Amino acid sequence: MNVADLKGAKSDAAGAAVQTIYAFNPPGYAVYRTYERVMIHYADDSEEAKKQRAVIARLNPLRGEINSLVDNWRVKETAEAEATSRESGPKAWLRAYRADARRNRIRKTEVYDRRVGDSLVVALEGDATGAEGLLAEVKRDVLGERTAQARLVYVTVAFFAFVFAVAAIWWFIDYSPWAEAWPKKGLQKKLDVRDQWAAAAAGAAGAFFSVAVGVRGRTILPDLISYSAWLDALLRIVVGTIAGSMLVALLQLGTVQIALGEVTLGDGDALEWLYILVAGFIGGFSERMVPDLLAKAAAAPAPSPNTPSTDLKGKDKDREKDAATAAAAAPGAAAQPEAEAHDHEGGVDGCLHDHPLEAAEATPDDRLPAATGGVAAPAAPGQGG
Repeated sequence: MNVADLKGAKSDAAGAAVQTIYAFNPPGYAVYRTYERVMIHYADDSEEAKKQRAVIARLNPLRGEINSLVDNWRVKETAEAEATSRESGPKAWLRAYRADARRNRIRKTEVYDRRVGDSLVVALEGDATGAEGLLAEVKRDVLGERTAQARLVYVTVAFFAFVFAVAAIWWFIDYSPWAEAWPKKGLQKKLDVRDQWAAAAAGAAGAFFSVAVGVRGRTILPDLISYSAWLDALLRIVVGTIAGSMLVALLQLGTVQIALGEVTLGDGDALEWLYILVAGFIGGFSERMVPDLLAKAAAAPAPSPNTPSTDLKGKDKDREKDAATAAAAAPGAAAQPEAEAHDHEGGVDGCLHDHPLEAAEATPDDRLPAATGGVAAPAAPGQGG
């Protein structure tokens, strides 16, 4: 098939239906569009065709990337598309929406295919470098549009996940029999879990707010694969919901504190409902806060009853005792009496003055030796003296 034959033909040499011819220069080349991609009909002369293929070869990677990005926008058969747009359905507006979306995809594909066709014409005319730059611009524009669509899908999925999470928590708090109190086996009292559920709802709100801020600031780059973007958005809300509840639990346990201005969340035994909402919102908004806190937690085995105590108070007492010993042994320290150094002998004394004697146990003075204080016995009555 020659280049001149392409103009009046309904299909090319490969049998693909020709939709639009962008450039027609027989016998040199022709650039045209099919339902699948932009094609080139090379020169009728084999040597010239070989040179054209060598020039276009360096552009084929960019052509393939652009085609893969717009491939899901293509409509294979116009007749099939028209039949689908006229099919009956439950609601007329749904059919109109589908038909309008299909026409928009066709228009976008035609625009990008024409730009690719123009770039190929530039390359066939001898400016391969300029054609490569034009194709790079086309790829950048296609990526920008696909990324914008992915952001829209990301925010939409995150919003509906947030609404579903809040609605489910609201139903649980208002209608579930386990909402007000959660029975704890083996105990008389019951554990109130309303605070945790309210914090979970606030965490979902914080996660969606984080998504909205990230998308607006272009800091979130959603995956162009639809199911991956859906999964990422859903997990973002789930993580925020759990993180909000967990952060409030940590605040109630007193393990962490959050300071906002002059107010510190976590002070006191209980948190008011406004503090709970704020703490849950912070836990959902800051995606890495709770995971980082949990990552820093370390589990330690409980001390055995037979293991000597190693608590801090015991260590402090030992250090104080060692310090007192060192001070006593230091030069210039006051000498301590031997009795005080030996406290276990403090209750022993050789003197019996603390133990009074009975009358029968006492020895009269006249019977004691003179060396020990004895005196002469008094004279009896009627004797000289």
